[in-house]
Amino acid sequence: MVQTLGFISIKYIRGASKKFKHIANRYNIGTVFKMRHALKNSLMKMGPIRAPQETVNCIYSIPCECGRSYIGETSRPWAIRFREHR
Repeated sequence: MVQTLGFISIKYIRGASKKFKHIANRYNIGTVFKMRHALKNSLMKMGPIRAPQETVNCIYSIPCECGRSYIGETSRPWAIRFREHR
């Protein structure tokens, strides 16, 4: 069994990366390819995490003393709308 000296991480470039891997294998250096764009970055937009009372553009339900609940929609911060409802 041949021992690997280490690993390197390189960007994947079509045509060039496989040739580089072949050369690195001759010197017992493992290669790992990384993509320029991860799939999760294409599918999700990550924004800052907000406190629940700062949530905007939401639908909310506020239970009332009579046993019913008020359902509303707001584009403003939820805490402001909740204070107005009270």
